[in-house]
Amino acid sequence: MLKLRFVNKEHSDVWLVEPSVLIGADATCQVALKQAGIKPRHADIQIKGSQLTLVNLADDPGLTINGKACSKQSAINVGDTIVIAGMPMLVVDPKDERKAASEIQASSGWAIRPNHSALANKLYSINGETTVGRAAECDLSFSVAHMSRKHAQLSIINGQLVVKDLESANGTFVNGKQVQEAKLQKGDELRLDTLSFTVIGPGGDSDKTTVRMAVTTPAVAAVTPKPPAPAAQAARPAPVPVASVSAAHEKKRAAGTTTFHKAVVASEEAKQAATGSTVNLAVVAIALLATIAVVAYMFI
Repeated sequence: MLKLRFVNKEHSDVWLVEPSVLIGADATCQVALKQAGIKPRHADIQIKGSQLTLVNLADDPGLTINGKACSKQSAINVGDTIVIAGMPMLVVDPKDERKAASEIQASSGWAIRPNHSALANKLYSINGETTVGRAAECDLSFSVAHMSRKHAQLSIINGQLVVKDLESANGTFVNGKQVQEAKLQKGDELRLDTLSFTVIGPGGDSDKTTVRMAVTTPAVAAVTPKPPAPAAQAARPAPVPVASVSAAHEKKRAAGTTTFHKAVVASEEAKQAATGSTVNLAVVAIALLATIAVVAYMFI
């Protein structure tokens, strides 16, 4: 299906759908125009399959096809330029435009895509110095009220797309910042007055998502829990000073020595008594046992 495109954007694109598309000032027309010189029913484009015929309903001598007057009716084809009341219109095939866009990407890699809904899906290649503005002689001409006649220039320098403001009245902006000259990157927003574009760069569409490498978190060393502190041991009795032990031992030895001396004396007395009289052997045995006990006590 073909489209009728207004070169200076007086009207949005119109699909050429059978049986016809009526152009005029009347509100009932499929293409209603209010420009001076437009009659209520000015022209009609009749569609039958892929064949198009332009009919001059207003007998307008200024209605032309590719610069030649259309007195009554004439066949029109894709790529033809129709002028009605000074307004140029172009018959386009959207399939050819998509193919051209692919060729643009393959050849230069740099292009700008309008963000305005009226220019949706259009792509303008930048293959060299390209002047953008409102004047018809610009390489890219846009009918925008506040755009300067020659607003800015786009060029490719060492493979880099560069924009230069041509002393425009309302400025050239890159990502919201006004510039006199700047290098453009893929995905940048280029704005000339109120008309903005997205920059398409080498390598493909700017809408592709950039993949960020995953960040590896360093492993955290395992923490070995400390064993619980042992319960406090029962308090041991304080050691007795060595001096005190020695003193007690000497006292014990002195007492033992005295007892031993007494036992020996008693034993001698018992012997004397046994000699003087008849003494039972049991008494002597008892005395000897007492002596042995005293000796043992001294060395314990």
